[in-house]
Amino acid sequence: MSAPSLPLRVGPAYLAVAPGARPSQHSRVPRWEIIRRLHGCSAAWQLSLLLPALCLLPSMGLRWEDLAGSVRSLAPTVPLTLALALCAGFLSSLAFHFRLRARGTAMHVGASLRMAWTRPWVELRCLVSAAPEASLAGAPRGWGGSAPALPWIIASEGLEWIVLAACGWAGGLAPGSGAAACGCVFVARVAGLAAPIFGGWGVREALLCGVLGSAGIPAGRVVAAGLPILGAALVRLISGGWMFAAEQRRRRGLHRGSVARISVVMPVLNEADGLEETVGRALRVPEVSEVIVVDGGSRDATRERARRLGARLLESPAGRGGQMRAGGLVATGDVVLFLHADTWLEPGAGKAVLRCLEDPTVVAGGFWKRFRQTPLLLLGSRPKCLVRLLVGRRIVGDMAMFVRREELVAIGGVPSMELMEDFELSRRLRARGRLALAESTVSTSARRFREHGVVATYLRMWRVATLYRLGRSPSDLRRIYG
Repeated sequence: MSAPSLPLRVGPAYLAVAPGARPSQHSRVPRWEIIRRLHGCSAAWQLSLLLPALCLLPSMGLRWEDLAGSVRSLAPTVPLTLALALCAGFLSSLAFHFRLRARGTAMHVGASLRMAWTRPWVELRCLVSAAPEASLAGAPRGWGGSAPALPWIIASEGLEWIVLAACGWAGGLAPGSGAAACGCVFVARVAGLAAPIFGGWGVREALLCGVLGSAGIPAGRVVAAGLPILGAALVRLISGGWMFAAEQRRRRGLHRGSVARISVVMPVLNEADGLEETVGRALRVPEVSEVIVVDGGSRDATRERARRLGARLLESPAGRGGQMRAGGLVATGDVVLFLHADTWLEPGAGKAVLRCLEDPTVVAGGFWKRFRQTPLLLLGSRPKCLVRLLVGRRIVGDMAMFVRREELVAIGGVPSMELMEDFELSRRLRARGRLALAESTVSTSARRFREHGVVATYLRMWRVATLYRLGRSPSDLRRIYG
């Protein structure tokens, strides 16, 4: 009798059992059947290769004195090798994210990175405990969706080859010719791909002992050369286990309502010329239930145009923080999205927001950003969004911040500030949960950069941000920023 299908859904760091599924549905599924369905037997395949390889090594002339001497000679190169191997793992995790994104199943980049980094631990955990709730079903297999991830795949593979070549050179394994050395690195990499959980250790050494034994290279030297890669794999395995446990602790007892409707709040001041395009694009997003235009005292036709476009119009004293606060207080959607008047949403932006907020640990986020009519010095704005989130831990205004409305109410709404409201809002929201980047890109105008110069504008921004962190008031910073 065939085992029942497992009702699973994609989760940020692992796949959770779908709501309504009973544990008894899984207790009758044999462990190896779970592994076959969920992992393609990668954990079992790893063990089936590793154990025979380890049994073969002593018969290939492995002597402990050779191993100990080679380890001592390799010791100075271990930190650099570990760092390079972990960097390669990070790049391969990014490639994993872009493959998920190409298939339309990525929640946000942080979730994909956690999912990829914990994968070795999850597979071993599933092998030992047969826990379907800890699976990675739905992860991309084969080469589907690899085109957008190709740069990251090439970069991670390049680093892997460099690590293998460095270990072989430091361990004194390089054969006489360059072609032979490349052949050995190729054999080592194939072994690593065949048995990935421990970085190919054991399988790689057994193969290379057979290849290099004819050249008189001791088996102990071959095994020692692979130990730094084993160390990096173990660091990833252990850190992945810690990350997995931390994720489960974070989610324990966490209950946030589902989201379906988005309210767009747009603070404006004399934006009649660009309002039609921005509001029109927002209304074409199916998940947007209302657009609220909060006018700060415009002297042009902004208010009349907003009414004609079908937006809900509010009036408020000038000041972006106060205008955002006024709009957020009357918004009725499950999510409040704050949109600058010169920032355009993609048609799929709403779906990306809802998918991002399927992660219950995420309380707010923003979008990847690009500039329209980009000057040369503004290239690379998309990677800057990731750096700003990971290092600065904030979402800025032109990234179109979105917030769960229940969380916005919990922190008392948007702070009514003349400037730096996005800094303060991000700080308050971080205390409630994670910030993330939804898998959609907004395009924004570079008009400030064109008017004041790219370098001068960036310097002014950095100066204002630094002064704010040092305690200067928003009113003072408004005068500096202009």
